[in-house]
Amino acid sequence: MTLKTKDLTGRVVVVTGAGSGIGRELAVHAARRGATLSVCDRDEAGLEQTLDLVRSSGANAEGQVVDVSDAEQMAVFGKTTIEQFGAPDLLINNAGIAVIGGILDTTLADWGRLLGVNVMGVVHGITAFVPAMAERGGGHVVNVASAAGLLANPQLGGYSATKHAVVGLSEALRIELAPHRVGVT
Repeated sequence: MTLKTKDLTGRVVVVTGAGSGIGRELAVHAARRGATLSVCDRDEAGLEQTLDLVRSSGANAEGQVVDVSDAEQMAVFGKTTIEQFGAPDLLINNAGIAVIGGILDTTLADWGRLLGVNVMGVVHGITAFVPAMAERGGGHVVNVASAAGLLANPQLGGYSATKHAVVGLSEALRIELAPHRVGVT
């Protein structure tokens, strides 16, 4: 499957951070193209709104309240999704947070949450879903990094650092997964 595929009928798409913003729009977009969706977010109300939107377009969709920074929660999300729908065709690791402020003003707790969600959330998504994709011999992973993954931003130093990490992780993963026909963007 390429990202240029317009018809996602029969395809399984996983979106993290689907309770609002870009994640919600990605889920709605995939649903309109016929995808079966498995979505997660830590915000239960936002997740339910997204599920209502995608189901109203006729999509088969399931959702779980998950904090992507929690390895165990992501493992359960992955296991449940794969048991219900099979290995995903497309995994979108979208969940992310930002802390606005200078690096010297960013607390250790802020750093912990930034790294937990923005970096480890991606790692947990990869760990939960990619082995099944590689075993099947195909699929695609999208790790959302934003322009902050390429450019440093004052007052967003922590966010930029984590998104740079996602870009580096994605570039290495692309090379490693090529023999398994799993693409990475």
